[in-house]
Amino acid sequence: MLKKSFRTIVALSLPALVLALADTPAAAPNPGNDKDNAWPLFRGNPERTGTAGGSLPLPLKLEWSYEAGDAVESSAAVAGGTVFVGALDGSFHSVDLKSGKRNWKFTAQAGIASSPAVADGTVYFGDDEGNFYALDAAGGKPHWTFETGAEIISSPVALPEQVLFGSYDGHLYALRRRDGQLLWKFETEGRVHASPAVADGKVFVTGCDGFMRVLDVTTGKETDQFHIGDYMAASPALAGDLLYVGTFANRVHCINWKQAKQVWTYEAADRSFPFYSSAAVGPGRVIVGGRDKAVHALDPETGKAIWTYRTRGRVDSSPVVVGKTVFVGSLDGNLYALEMDSGTLQWKFNAGGGLAASPAVGEGRLVIGSRDGVLYCFRGAN
Repeated sequence: MLKKSFRTIVALSLPALVLALADTPAAAPNPGNDKDNAWPLFRGNPERTGTAGGSLPLPLKLEWSYEAGDAVESSAAVAGGTVFVGALDGSFHSVDLKSGKRNWKFTAQAGIASSPAVADGTVYFGDDEGNFYALDAAGGKPHWTFETGAEIISSPVALPEQVLFGSYDGHLYALRRRDGQLLWKFETEGRVHASPAVADGKVFVTGCDGFMRVLDVTTGKETDQFHIGDYMAASPALAGDLLYVGTFANRVHCINWKQAKQVWTYEAADRSFPFYSSAAVGPGRVIVGGRDKAVHALDPETGKAIWTYRTRGRVDSSPVVVGKTVFVGSLDGNLYALEMDSGTLQWKFNAGGGLAASPAVGEGRLVIGSRDGVLYCFRGAN
């Protein structure tokens, strides 16, 4: 859910030990180092394409469920045999991927809507008070914290030396991963709700100011921009020279970022509705959820609609493509599996609570949280 509060930026480190309320196990896995078929960040990769390797043969089977204690609207990360996810009561959970048992729990200062990123044994995320955390992924102890001036809904991307994320204080931040020191920050003209995408040494950010901006990842200097003109909460998805993003003005845009040129715009002819969901880019399809209660598949070259699948609730969940299957949640409480070429329903699961979070697919499993505070883990049919 979009927030409206602002606070003056402070940019100071918080006392980490005061913030940490971690339940630590005697022995925990060492996640964040096994990158094979992992899902270490929101949308699965720095380009934010929402595509996963491997396969999930249908019908999926529920392997376990876990009570997180409050609504889960952030998407999970899966790495090193561990699931990481935050909840709106400020609790952050490490759960064993195979058993569904808790490894540890950390309590942040406020609710967590930011999806985590995991890299080299550290997990990163923000909270609704504007605090950004780096925790030891094995035990939940904080390495460092950093304070921004407003809530952090944006999900980070961890690079070899930096971690990047946006804040509602209007800035995109780059922190040094090892100690949380500010490397650079870039001021936009509005809140930064979306998660930055990274490719070719560039950072791509779409924001509430209506701009798609391209920054140099090392310096934070803006190298190009394109004025879309629409309010954006969705994160950009990159495929080569093309960037795809939906807006609150009821449109999906395709932009050639190297030329700063719009290629096409999609707008449904029969109704107007915002796109909050971030797009997935699969072979021959751009797939995005809409607040018209539908999933839309578009031709990536022309923007023409190929198929539309209607649910009974808003689709704020961002779809994930696994092979020829699209997995996506809906606020009607269902997790859907759709055939990517035709949009035909292949399988669904009713979670009861609305699914605003996006699926995470890694290490042979799909994980998704619900608004009634339950985290579900599925595996493919044998």
